[in-house]
Amino acid sequence: MIQALAQFGMQPDGSVSRVAFSKEVRGAAKAIQKRLDEAGLVTQIDKVGSVHGFFKGSRPELGIIAIGSHIDSVKNGGIFDGALGVAAAIECVLKMREQGYIPRHSLEVIGFEAEEGSELGGTLGSRAMLGNVDTKAEGFEELAAKCGLTPEDILQARVDSSKYKAYLELHIEQGDTLYQSGALIGVVSGIVGITRYRIIANGESNHAGTTSMAGRKDALTGMAKLLVKIDEIAKGFAKNFVCTVGTISVEPGAVNVIPGRAECILELRHMESDVIDAFIRKVKNEAAQLEKIAFSFRKIIDKSAVLCDTEIIEQTKQICIERGIKYELLPSGAGHDANAMAAAMPSGMIFVPSKGGYSHCAEEWSEWEHCELGAKVLYDTLLALDASL
Repeated sequence: MIQALAQFGMQPDGSVSRVAFSKEVRGAAKAIQKRLDEAGLVTQIDKVGSVHGFFKGSRPELGIIAIGSHIDSVKNGGIFDGALGVAAAIECVLKMREQGYIPRHSLEVIGFEAEEGSELGGTLGSRAMLGNVDTKAEGFEELAAKCGLTPEDILQARVDSSKYKAYLELHIEQGDTLYQSGALIGVVSGIVGITRYRIIANGESNHAGTTSMAGRKDALTGMAKLLVKIDEIAKGFAKNFVCTVGTISVEPGAVNVIPGRAECILELRHMESDVIDAFIRKVKNEAAQLEKIAFSFRKIIDKSAVLCDTEIIEQTKQICIERGIKYELLPSGAGHDANAMAAAMPSGMIFVPSKGGYSHCAEEWSEWEHCELGAKVLYDTLLALDASL
């Protein structure tokens, strides 16, 4: 199924461009729906574009366990991101059907649309399903129209979340922790919090040819010095802590004028907000020691970490122990639909290794045997949840 989905948006270099609301993602949704129809599930594609397959349990009054991932990709992404989780969820229900097994809970296989982001933000399909999209926000209707949607489409995608008892998602790690450690399964403890600061360095613009080196107040040089310090502090600061400056701008931006202003966005990721706060305090202290340049810091994004359900974590760990599978407990450094789902129900994630840590590119690869093992752990965790909830 992964290779079949890869044909929707396959590029000459082996990457996949199946971006949200494209004809490629619509084609993938229909292919998934067809596979679920063949398996005997009741299917639908909601107004946002997410595909759903329903498998009625023997005791439907117990509620629904949802399994899946996303069907869209970034531009020139890899073939496994999202597709692995959807394919594995389908395999779980196929195995049950083949064995004549009917779970106690009803199951819902979901291929979410627009996880990777659009004009309406990331994880749109899962947020819309749970009613966590502000359709009355200023400019929302215009942004929705760019996606081929209306506010009414978003509202119609909403379900009664009280019927859902858990959500499980298998995914590639998209980092190199498992690849480096040799662990075959990642049991996800949670999804890191993300904090972003806009940092502005104010110096003094002046003539590039007539201002002495000693007399300069170069904002870009000051910013560069601070960025080097940030990198030095970050290395070894805390386990699983990462920070990134991926954008910087300079004013006035002329080759013969000393920069008077430089601005960057600093992104910080960790499971614990105290760690992020401690790091930014160190950065501000370093900035205060840089002469001639005045720095300002403004927090522009602050997303709290999301913890995975402890029972699901323990069940997955126990499955790995019983089967002699080397696993590692780790946080996810990337966002997922499980972020949104965890707001409404117990949620868990399982990772398989990403070769070399590559993702969102043509080089993204997970060994087929690792994918198969991940699907087996997903299946066993699903059975354990069905028995315990």
